[in-house]
Amino acid sequence: MAWIRTSLALLAAAIAIDVVDLDLSEYGRRTLVCTFITLGLVSAVLA
Repeated sequence: MAWIRTSLALLAAAIAIDVVDLDLSEYGRRTLVCTFITLGLVSAVLA
């Protein structure tokens, strides 16, 4: 159950990074978003 919450939190963080205007380059923002999405999906699958 805790891993499901963790995966949802990682996906929510990815959405927040994409929506909020941060002082990052487009490449840096996309890299962070893809990393969080990948980690969230992997943790959900392995849970």
